[in-house]
Amino acid sequence: MGPFHLMRFILSALLLFFLTSISCFSQFSEKQKMVYTQIASLEFDSASVLLATDKDINAPHILLQNYLVAIKLLLHDNKDEFKKLKSRQDDYLQIINTLDDNDYITKWVRGELYLQWALIKGKFGEQVAATKDAYTAYQIFKDLENEYPQNVLHKKNLGWMHMMASLLPGKIRWLAKMAGVTVNYSLGFEQLSKAAYTPNDVQGEALLFKEWTDVFVFKNQDTVSSELKRFIQSHPYHELAKLLEIVILKKGNHNELMLSAIEKTKLMKQPYLIYLKACGLMYKARYDEAIDAFKLFLEKYHYPHYSYDVFLKLAFIAHISGDNATRDKLIEKIASLPKPDFEQDIYAQNFAIKGVFPAKELLIARLYSDGGYMLKADSVCNTIELSQLSPSEKEEYYYRKGRIAEQLKKNSDAMEWYEKCINNHVEGNYFAPNACLFKGKLLAKTNKKEAKVYLKRVFKYKNYDYKESIETKAEKALDEL
Repeated sequence: MGPFHLMRFILSALLLFFLTSISCFSQFSEKQKMVYTQIASLEFDSASVLLATDKDINAPHILLQNYLVAIKLLLHDNKDEFKKLKSRQDDYLQIINTLDDNDYITKWVRGELYLQWALIKGKFGEQVAATKDAYTAYQIFKDLENEYPQNVLHKKNLGWMHMMASLLPGKIRWLAKMAGVTVNYSLGFEQLSKAAYTPNDVQGEALLFKEWTDVFVFKNQDTVSSELKRFIQSHPYHELAKLLEIVILKKGNHNELMLSAIEKTKLMKQPYLIYLKACGLMYKARYDEAIDAFKLFLEKYHYPHYSYDVFLKLAFIAHISGDNATRDKLIEKIASLPKPDFEQDIYAQNFAIKGVFPAKELLIARLYSDGGYMLKADSVCNTIELSQLSPSEKEEYYYRKGRIAEQLKKNSDAMEWYEKCINNHVEGNYFAPNACLFKGKLLAKTNKKEAKVYLKRVFKYKNYDYKESIETKAEKALDEL
């Protein structure tokens, strides 16, 4: 997972985190609870109209006002809208500062505002301002911990900030340090657990966020938990909970379930979910439908991120279909575009510059594997004649067989395939470094000393795609050992 995908997942969980933090506040009036429900349903216009009739201008009211702005900006990529709305932060803080400063909820809401705007500013490239806001939020929550150690709302915030700081790649962890945030996911998990297992207004929702950390931080599960399923069933209006479900299904390669979940959410017309649907259709070899979905994404999404990647995926489909003219035109287009900064787009452009496609069967196996269709991927791999493959294709073949075996719970076979991949490395490929990572993580279960050898070996490879992501994962795996 590249850093931009990671931030998408973090933002997805954060949106759920923001809203479920207040879903059953005893401090909310009945009208404010109705507004909350409409926001969670993404009915922003209705929520705005109803909130305008709320005359109780207290801290929860201001929090709801900010949610209306924050969620719009975090769900969309409209820089003009961001420039137009970012002054709202000062407006809301001015109102908060007129309220009772000795009130716990007022103090907590002030911290929430700074934290939400830190994420918003970071998304739109204002890293210095984002770091300042994160620092202010963190200090507020730390003060609340000292002053109100028995309260749990701020523990969710502190826990979340500690967890997210631990997920930042090593090269940019200085951002967390500048914000004063301790890089400590064990402490973060302890604080989240405190919120989840102590009776309080947000206990159920804290359990959901704890689940997110189990999936994306501790990797303890790769599917949707029964708790999240029950939450969605009992809160059918909660579109952001459904978004979290989709993100978890994508991460776990549950392609069929992901596609089904996308069809059930109002967010299905959001560009990122159109992109995920297109990928899902491609993974299950429904190529014509995938082409249409990728084209729809390009029509709706007017920013450079993902476009290189989408052009490459369209080129992959053209290659598999034998449409070499379309394939070559797309590759030429990718190569001619400005240098990107999104990891998958960087891979797409590097691939285009090289201009060398793998054997069709190997590419089909790759796509089946990416979608979680391991038996189909293995069946295709078994039709490939190794003697007909180039050295680079052999490296990918061994890597793919290793991934398939691991996903089918054949760990001994997987480690043998990974070793073959490592021994057949071609400079510039990411397969061998990734094989070291996966073999190291498998060995960690039985032989930590040998696991460290493979995980450290990751850092010996130079100049390959996805280097930052793979090294970040190896770094975290070593930390856990």
